[in-house]
Amino acid sequence: MGELTIEVPIALEDDAAEDAMDASSILSLMSLGAANSDIVILRAEGEGAVAALEALITLLETDLDAE
Repeated sequence: MGELTIEVPIALEDDAAEDAMDASSILSLMSLGAANSDIVILRAEGEGAVAALEALITLLETDLDAE
C-alpha cells in the first residue's frame, strides 16, 4: 500500500465525528481501541479518496493474527 496523500479520519461507529483519528497513523489506529468485528467509520474526500478507502478497508478486513 502506498503512502496516503489525503486525510482519512477513522472512528468507532458510535463515536462523534470530531473524535475521529488519523487513519494513516499506526499509533492512532492502535489507540482507537477497535476490536475484532467492531464497526469503524472511514471518511475521505478528494482525488485518491476511493483508492485510499479501498486500501484501508482491505487492511482492516485482514486477519493479521492468522498470517
